[in-house]
Amino acid sequence: MNKPEEKTNLADRLLSRLLYLLMFLLPFTLVSFQLDPDIWHILNNGRFVLEKGIPYTEPFTIHEGLSYVAQQWLADGLFWVVYKTLGKIGVMLVALIAGAVIYALMYRLCRLTTNGSGRWALYFTSFGLFFLFRMFLVTRPQVISFICWIAELLILELYARKGKKLPLLIIPLLAIVEVNCHAALWLMIPVLIVPYIADTLPVKFLCLQADRSYSWKWPAGTLVLTLLAGFCNPYGLRGMLLIFRSLSDDMSLYISELHPVAANDIFGIFIICLLFAAMFFMLADGRPLHLRSFLLLVGGIAAAMMAKRNICIFIIAATPFLAEKISGMQKKSKDLPTADAAEQPPKQNSPRPFIKTLTCIVYALVCIGCLVYPIYGLAGTRIDEKAELLEPVVDYLVEDSGEKKSDIRLFTDFNTGAYCEFRGLRCYIDARAEIFLKSNNGVKDYLSEYFDFISRGTKDYRELIEEYDFTHILVNKGWRIFNRMKDDPKLKVVYETDDYCLLKCEN
Repeated sequence: MNKPEEKTNLADRLLSRLLYLLMFLLPFTLVSFQLDPDIWHILNNGRFVLEKGIPYTEPFTIHEGLSYVAQQWLADGLFWVVYKTLGKIGVMLVALIAGAVIYALMYRLCRLTTNGSGRWALYFTSFGLFFLFRMFLVTRPQVISFICWIAELLILELYARKGKKLPLLIIPLLAIVEVNCHAALWLMIPVLIVPYIADTLPVKFLCLQADRSYSWKWPAGTLVLTLLAGFCNPYGLRGMLLIFRSLSDDMSLYISELHPVAANDIFGIFIICLLFAAMFFMLADGRPLHLRSFLLLVGGIAAAMMAKRNICIFIIAATPFLAEKISGMQKKSKDLPTADAAEQPPKQNSPRPFIKTLTCIVYALVCIGCLVYPIYGLAGTRIDEKAELLEPVVDYLVEDSGEKKSDIRLFTDFNTGAYCEFRGLRCYIDARAEIFLKSNNGVKDYLSEYFDFISRGTKDYRELIEEYDFTHILVNKGWRIFNRMKDDPKLKVVYETDDYCLLKCEN
């Protein structure tokens, strides 16, 4: 081999490695390096669990005697330990490390469904996680849920394709992790097993066919063990069925992540097109499609259409099977003989070492940029923008107002309550929407009352002050009634920033 050929081969190998590295890094450049606003009630819960034990009565608000399911208590404790040790950057690192685990599991799953094709597995893993990381890789316990779901699908596929039964015993353990880290989504663990049981049924319709290569008994037994494992949580059946008590019209109407996907904006149109494209590719070439693949795809589409936050379910359920289908289509097209294939002379590769070396340098620079971006994001000064805006107001109330924290009864909105509670103030409401429903707390529907005041305008703020004996009201200046409250002679402005105004209620 002469020197130009050696240089060309070296450049080819280097280019291939850099391309793979770039594909791996690409989803991580879409991560939002901002602490999720929910992090403060997560940390507050975690601190309480580790210092005082698992709560059964809500301990942070002004309301008394609310029945409480701390549905994320285990994950909350983990986040608190990391925050206490490493601070805000440590919490962000948890999300990034979870992202790396998610990538590794999804790549292994896609490699399994594409019959060992590392290239196609890499492409589809990066493509699917490109969307998942941008929208859902945040500092919340849901990142643990993603790990559990993908690991479960991998275990089920190992059984369906290779007959590996022993790993099925891990699924009940995943159920225990999920019910203690994110009980509201625990039902996803048993639900994901159902398509693998249905896949053994004698069904043949259009291009759908059952997979008779494995027995339904092992998935069914795993399902039973998984349901029993769900009871391994401090709240028992209450924790397992939390999702059914956490649904209300107010939540789906006023909480943006619970809005259904609709074609009334660019995001909705894009997601709907993506869902239809996935269905098209799964059914396009008419080749046999396993019933489990179809059920997971249709279930993912239905979940995504019901609420924007469920798009993550579609991405995780559809990515490995789209990889299988499209890689199979591509392989099939390559196998088709052409009429003049025998007459065509073999292609001569003309070595261009300079061009390939230059391309390698460009790829290397891009990869370095993709590596530097997360470091820059972690070191950014705006990692916690929401709390930075609230901090001076809360600092005044806690340190300079001259009042004891135990005497303060603070009205906050849905998004500001968690940080105030983390600082030791007792508030009216926070973003733990489900606990303010009567179906969960057993006392009153505070969430509906809050939206009566803040959104519908059917409840006057003076009624709230009189009913709950507030000492202070933290007002977002974007509220439509801000000027009216500021001019109220019974409300005194004691601290003000560009975004918030703290009012003291005068007797």
